[in-house]
Amino acid sequence: MSKPAPLVAYRLKVSLRDISPMIWRRLLVRSDLTLFGLHRVIQIAFGWEDYHLHAFKVVDCR
Repeated sequence: MSKPAPLVAYRLKVSLRDISPMIWRRLLVRSDLTLFGLHRVIQIAFGWEDYHLHAFKVVDCR
């Protein structure tokens, strides 16, 4: 039986565009989080109730 891959945590910075002052949240999420799960985390982090328009944009910050 093979061992499951170890979980990794990702640190994400989620920011709102075209708003001043800038509004952002730093999130720590598990590597096995689904896109739907990430959606739910963002809703909670910003205090939203699932009615704000948003889109995902991936930026490599390495």
